[in-house]
Amino acid sequence: MLPLSLKPIQTTTNQKVMKNANNTNKVLVVTANPTFATDVKNHLAHCDVLTTDSATVAFGLVLPEQVQVVVVDQYLTDGTGANFLASLTLAFPQVKSVFVVQNETDMNWVELVNLSRPFHVQTLPVNMEELTSTVNAAVEMYQNEFEKEQTFEELSLKNQQFEFLLRQSLLS
Repeated sequence: MLPLSLKPIQTTTNQKVMKNANNTNKVLVVTANPTFATDVKNHLAHCDVLTTDSATVAFGLVLPEQVQVVVVDQYLTDGTGANFLASLTLAFPQVKSVFVVQNETDMNWVELVNLSRPFHVQTLPVNMEELTSTVNAAVEMYQNEFEKEQTFEELSLKNQQFEFLLRQSLLS
């Protein structure tokens, strides 16, 4: 059970974020700290990085922008990073998240980790090289999972076609 301060935003569940048509890696940085957002954007120059300080705006960007990885700060202008991350995990379970926290002993984020399973938790001050490698690993995992799901769907379709042809040949 989430503490009252971590109640997730109401959403429809399991919305699919597909792979970008132009094959760019989309990363969304959600933080109230503009310096942190700029630093992340500079270190992830190989990715298409979107930034916002609002959980509401961020939530609205995930699906239309086909975001693969979300870097979430603990404090946002309209809520907490923990609340946003809990909602994000419910609505978009395939999107990978990196949660940036003030300290390792905060019990709110410990419970959040248990509930929403972020890809990685990082404490302040952020080591940008570690964050870059973490985001790269998260993008790679996202792409592998996407390709696996796509292959499964193709195999399922081929299996249905094979079963249809087999039934047709048995009936004739």
